[in-house]
Amino acid sequence: METISILKYKSNAGIPNAKEELNERLKYRKDLPLRGIEGERICLTGMEEIEKKVASVRALYEKVPSKHRVQALIMIDAHSSATIEGAHTTVDKVKKCFDNPQSKDDKMVVNAVHGCNYAYNHCISADNIRVLWEIITKDVCENQDKAGTLYRNGMVYIGNDMETIHIPCSPEKLPEVMADLFAFQQIQMDEILKSIIFHFYFVYVHPFCDGNGRTARAVQGSQLFHAGLKKIKGVAISSAINDNLHGYYKAIKDSEERIDDVDENEIWLDVSPFVDYMLKVMETAMLNAILSENADGKTGNGEGKRGSCLHAEA
Repeated sequence: METISILKYKSNAGIPNAKEELNERLKYRKDLPLRGIEGERICLTGMEEIEKKVASVRALYEKVPSKHRVQALIMIDAHSSATIEGAHTTVDKVKKCFDNPQSKDDKMVVNAVHGCNYAYNHCISADNIRVLWEIITKDVCENQDKAGTLYRNGMVYIGNDMETIHIPCSPEKLPEVMADLFAFQQIQMDEILKSIIFHFYFVYVHPFCDGNGRTARAVQGSQLFHAGLKKIKGVAISSAINDNLHGYYKAIKDSEERIDDVDENEIWLDVSPFVDYMLKVMETAMLNAILSENADGKTGNGEGKRGSCLHAEA
């Protein structure tokens, strides 16, 4: 999904259909009860189309097999979640050393498995988010000097040696913005959509000194599971993200873009690019689960091919 800024640029340049698409996106704009790091409004645009896509994902979910290789999928998805954050190991290697991992990379995967299991067994709230984070980052935490006692107590910067891509929330504001985020968790909204927005906002404010992505992905799975989508344990969402990792980072970056609306004299964020990306990812992950079940049925041994999710094992 293109950003509002790009659509405005194309519209001003006279690109065919750009103005119509822009107007349609803005016509169905929805304010969210969250604020940006600098107090910006946070919105969704094109809500009518987003709601159709959410309904499509929900319909696909109904076809996902029940209890299909759940523990194996949790391992594969935990491996993918750790791989997204830089772990270099394999599922087979982690299985062999699961009870006594020797390397940081193996430990990251093992921690992610334990974190996923904890998140499925507990509704994640402000009361236990730190517990989940400590499970995920045990013995592998970077920036430990900024760990704090609940959220981080120092600044971290997202990027590399060449550039800073994102400056997250200051530690002083974290208690307030995280309280707002957990309050958002309780509002009336489709649980799939709400979990995706929670995922984005969590990595956007970056409440911890390390492990924010792994924690956010575990929380999203937990939210969906405890909202009644029990089969989500058999859907490898992180693996589908890992198969299109560039799109993940681009969607986050596009949704962090501040839109300077001169006409309305305001600055706001549109998180629709991340929502659109994650809905496509969830659709892919669910299709993989369905196709895997079909393949297993043909082989008759429960070990059929799992489609693209297996790419994470390479």
